[in-house]
Amino acid sequence: MIALKDKASSIQYKGLFLVLIGPDGAGKSTLSSGLINGIANKDIFNGHVYYHTSVGLLPPLKYFRNLFSITRSSTRPPEKTGELPGMVTPHPLWRSLGYLFYYSVDYIVGLSEIRKHTGQRKLVIFDRYFYDFFYQRQNRKLPDWLLWFCYRFIPKPDLVICLSAEPEMFHTRKPELSIEEIDEQLKRIKTLASKLKNTLVLDTSKDPVESVKLVENKINKLLSMRNCVGVQ
Repeated sequence: MIALKDKASSIQYKGLFLVLIGPDGAGKSTLSSGLINGIANKDIFNGHVYYHTSVGLLPPLKYFRNLFSITRSSTRPPEKTGELPGMVTPHPLWRSLGYLFYYSVDYIVGLSEIRKHTGQRKLVIFDRYFYDFFYQRQNRKLPDWLLWFCYRFIPKPDLVICLSAEPEMFHTRKPELSIEEIDEQLKRIKTLASKLKNTLVLDTSKDPVESVKLVENKINKLLSMRNCVGVQ
């Protein structure tokens, strides 16, 4: 563990905004729990804040589906298609556009909340974020140029953790997606990671404790770059 010391008493170091991305079964929840039980509540940070998918300042879209009695039909029953339960058809373009713009607004409006927490020296962990639109199967009809256009306005995390391993391992953990689909998502995530700043590609086939330590080391380096000194 490191202890943070400012170079001058007037310096106030902030928290950190971290995003986890990866296919189902990648170990996002396990890594989140490890960080929350470890580094998030040590002397480095004043606690943590955990988000899943959205900041939550806007009501979830299922609220409107329930309000207007709209039924979902994107999941194809495996007994009719022979596909796995989690293999959904790509949404119609209009539906994906609705998700994209709605949650983009939630992220943009939520920036004040994120800044509030990092200003309190907390670790903000986002399990799933805007980046999911780039690789998830249901949003494959969204054009890349539009995603990158929206990306310009989305709050940027301090660190993006891309969880990776062999597709077969992820499939063993959560068999809702086919091995081929998991492999496709991993390829898209790899391409995305190469275009983002401050990314860490993490092999989650290793011991979860080791994965947490690798993320801690990356966080320590980022914090050290903010005029903070790490003391072993």
